[in-house]
Amino acid sequence: MPPPFERSPHYRIMCALLAAWWLAYLYPLVTIDDVVGSLMTAGDSTAQGSPYNQALLICWAGFGIVHFPRAARALQSSKSRTLLTLLSLYLFWAVLSIAWSEDLQLTVRRLVALTCLLAGGFGLGAGFYGRTRNSIATIAKHAIYAAGICVVLLFALRLSQGNLLDLLNPQWTLKYTTTIETYAFPLVFAIVGATFLFHDRPVYRAMVGGALFLVLILLKGRTMVVDVASAAGLVYSRITRFRILRVAALAVSCALAGLLADLMTGGEYIIHIIVNMSDSIAAWMPYLSIGDGLRNITSLSGRLPLWQALLRYAGQRPYVGYGFGAFWGPSRFGEIFAATKWHAVVAHNGFLDEILATGLVGLTLLLTFWIYGMYISFKLRSGGYVVFGWMLLFLFLNVMSSIIQSFFAYPTLIVLVALGAVMDECSAVRCARCGARLESRETPAGELVLCHA
Repeated sequence: MPPPFERSPHYRIMCALLAAWWLAYLYPLVTIDDVVGSLMTAGDSTAQGSPYNQALLICWAGFGIVHFPRAARALQSSKSRTLLTLLSLYLFWAVLSIAWSEDLQLTVRRLVALTCLLAGGFGLGAGFYGRTRNSIATIAKHAIYAAGICVVLLFALRLSQGNLLDLLNPQWTLKYTTTIETYAFPLVFAIVGATFLFHDRPVYRAMVGGALFLVLILLKGRTMVVDVASAAGLVYSRITRFRILRVAALAVSCALAGLLADLMTGGEYIIHIIVNMSDSIAAWMPYLSIGDGLRNITSLSGRLPLWQALLRYAGQRPYVGYGFGAFWGPSRFGEIFAATKWHAVVAHNGFLDEILATGLVGLTLLLTFWIYGMYISFKLRSGGYVVFGWMLLFLFLNVMSSIIQSFFAYPTLIVLVALGAVMDECSAVRCARCGARLESRETPAGELVLCHA
């Protein structure tokens, strides 16, 4: 029996390259010390593009393309081909939007960026991780490592700036000095990954998941706490052996998902409850509003006036949008600032951003692809459950953040890699004894037999 792929030089070199790429990806994000200033110059950045990000995208695509010959085997499965067909329909519509795009250059540039992300994700997921004994578990382990790097950077930077203890101050926030999502996104995916990876080791699960969850609270992730609790609860409900825990986790997960659905429609019920209880929860108000008071909550941190302004734009082109990636052009930032009095460069709701870009048609095609991906992940059971949880978490995060249409973000990267691994698993036959992938080969006598890859 050949040694496992994880012991090969190929695997070790790729892990080192991915770690270096991750640090390079984080570098410009963790060094931001003036978020408002960055938003005010977003128009110039959007118009000119970022050579640094373009280089990262090319490297990411290169990682995947190198593994394309091996990744192509994932298309042997009818489920994988169906998923690729649904993705192609969305991409076709996105390319078609060039015909009515308000900013042709921006649309083309972002379509090329999305193509690079897809190429890298599929090649790495199906071609690189697919060669490991348990591809999804390996991705979950690497997700925890990625979050660990973020935690080290977070505390190291706070310590070097002498404000480490400020993390314990309920009224103190990082939102004006750094992009909180840089740290929070890897944390929430790692928590869901740890729920799966340590499903039979409750002590490890509590230690790793609890530590990451605590850091998320210190970051004052607020709605992200609800996002990850709901997704992790759903994954846990599928893998726990105890019926009572399964029912309880599923019930809590569904209840939290209901809260997120309410927030997406403006938080009518949640805001109403908080306003009525404001006196009784006064002690917790600094944590809930990051020291900004009740107005921060009733406006969903300024999102409600932003969404109201953007819905008027969406109503003008509800079905086709303004072109893939074209709505948030340099000229739009000033218009939105005049309407909302704060510097917004995205809708802070991924679904609304997709409607503004490709209309209801594009959103429908994208969600069809996404939901089918969740379906085939769920049908895999075991490892597929964590990919299902990650894909669900991606949707939850888009309720209050914009990842859809702002694709070059950690959630997109890890979900695309995991989905590539799922496509590979759909066409894989594995050894019942050791879990290694089996492939059909022809013997000198002309017979087809299954043997280790």
